[in-house]
Amino acid sequence: MVLDDTPISHAIPIRPEEVTPVNVRIGIADATREIELEVEEPESLEAELDKAFSDGTSVYWITDSNGNRFGIPMARIAYVEIIGEQRTSVGFG
Repeated sequence: MVLDDTPISHAIPIRPEEVTPVNVRIGIADATREIELEVEEPESLEAELDKAFSDGTSVYWITDSNGNRFGIPMARIAYVEIIGEQRTSVGFG
């Protein structure tokens, strides 16, 4: 049996960086519940909301990471909370 001395390269598949959705809460004035959704690009959402405010957009439509669409009345937004990546602890806290 003859073994070849050629090095074997083990290709490790490179997966694109996994995108972790970020939770966003939008409070609407005089509403009992806030809108809670997941987005994959919070920086983009922040920029788009800023632009919608400055352009005088009346209703901003957003699609979350699950494909759900929300119409948000811009004049009634009380707050926007972008919640960073949640880290879960293992064991005794």
